[in-house]
Amino acid sequence: MLVGNTSNICEYMFSNCGRNSLYFYTIPSTIKLENGSPDGAGGFGIAYKSKSEDYGMIIIFSYNKAVYMKIKSTTWDDWKKVKFIE
Repeated sequence: MLVGNTSNICEYMFSNCGRNSLYFYTIPSTIKLENGSPDGAGGFGIAYKSKSEDYGMIIIFSYNKAVYMKIKSTTWDDWKKVKFIE
Protein backbone atom coordinates (compact mmCIF):
# COMPACT_ATOMS: atom_id res chain seq x y z
CA MET A 1 0.00 0.00 0.00
CA LEU A 2 1.14 3.54 -0.63
CA VAL A 3 1.15 5.90 2.34
CA GLY A 4 -0.32 9.24 1.29
CA ASN A 5 -0.19 12.53 3.15
CA THR A 6 -1.13 11.73 6.73
CA SER A 7 -0.79 13.43 10.11
CA ASN A 8 0.31 10.22 11.88
CA ILE A 9 2.04 7.64 9.73
CA CYS A 10 2.04 5.07 12.53
CA GLU A 11 -1.70 5.26 13.20
CA TYR A 12 -2.40 5.27 9.45
CA MET A 13 -0.38 2.12 8.84
CA PHE A 14 -1.78 0.36 11.91
CA SER A 15 -5.41 1.25 11.20
CA ASN A 16 -5.15 -0.07 7.61
CA CYS A 17 -3.54 -3.32 8.76
CA GLY A 18 -5.79 -6.36 9.22
CA ARG A 19 -5.93 -8.25 12.51
CA ASN A 20 -3.11 -10.76 12.98
CA SER A 21 -1.68 -9.58 9.67
CA LEU A 22 1.52 -8.20 8.25
CA TYR A 23 1.20 -5.34 5.75
CA PHE A 24 3.85 -3.67 3.59
CA TYR A 25 3.83 0.04 2.74
CA THR A 26 5.78 2.42 0.53
CA ILE A 27 6.43 5.89 1.91
CA PRO A 28 7.22 8.68 -0.57
CA SER A 29 9.99 11.09 0.38
CA THR A 30 7.39 13.88 0.33
CA ILE A 31 6.07 12.58 3.69
CA LYS A 32 8.03 14.82 6.05
CA LEU A 33 8.73 14.51 9.76
CA GLU A 34 5.80 16.76 10.71
CA ASN A 35 3.55 14.24 8.93
CA GLY A 36 4.80 11.30 10.96
CA SER A 37 7.80 9.94 9.06
CA PRO A 38 10.73 9.45 11.47
CA ASP A 39 13.35 11.25 9.37
CA GLY A 40 11.44 12.75 6.44
CA ALA A 41 13.30 10.72 3.83
CA GLY A 42 10.59 8.26 2.84
CA GLY A 43 11.19 4.56 2.40
CA PHE A 44 9.12 1.48 3.04
CA GLY A 45 7.47 0.02 6.11
CA ILE A 46 6.04 -3.12 7.66
CA ALA A 47 3.07 -3.08 10.03
CA TYR A 48 1.76 -5.87 12.26
CA LYS A 49 -1.46 -5.83 14.30
CA SER A 50 -2.41 -8.47 16.88
CA LYS A 51 -5.79 -10.24 16.87
CA SER A 52 -6.92 -8.12 19.83
CA GLU A 53 -5.69 -4.89 18.15
CA ASP A 54 -4.05 -3.93 21.46
CA TYR A 55 -0.52 -4.78 20.32
CA GLY A 56 1.46 -4.17 17.20
CA MET A 57 4.68 -3.06 15.61
CA ILE A 58 5.70 -0.67 12.85
CA ILE A 59 9.15 -0.91 11.24
CA ILE A 60 10.24 1.74 8.72
CA PHE A 61 13.26 1.35 6.46
CA SER A 62 14.30 4.87 5.49
CA TYR A 63 15.89 5.88 2.20
CA ASN A 64 18.55 7.43 4.50
CA LYS A 65 19.77 3.87 5.29
CA ALA A 66 18.24 3.96 8.77
CA VAL A 67 15.68 1.64 10.38
CA TYR A 68 13.07 2.87 12.88
CA MET A 69 10.66 0.90 15.03
CA LYS A 70 7.57 1.75 17.07
CA ILE A 71 5.75 -0.75 19.32
CA LYS A 72 2.13 -0.53 20.46
CA SER A 73 1.03 -1.95 23.78
CA THR A 74 -2.10 0.02 24.70
CA THR A 75 -0.34 3.23 23.56
CA TRP A 76 2.53 3.92 21.16
CA ASP A 77 6.07 4.45 22.42
CA ASP A 78 8.47 6.85 20.68
CA TRP A 79 10.34 5.98 17.49
CA LYS A 80 13.47 3.94 18.20
CA LYS A 81 16.31 3.99 15.73
CA VAL A 82 17.55 0.45 15.23
CA LYS A 83 21.28 0.11 14.65
CA PHE A 84 22.62 -2.52 12.31
CA ILE A 85 26.20 -3.47 11.55
CA GLU A 86 26.96 -2.92 7.88
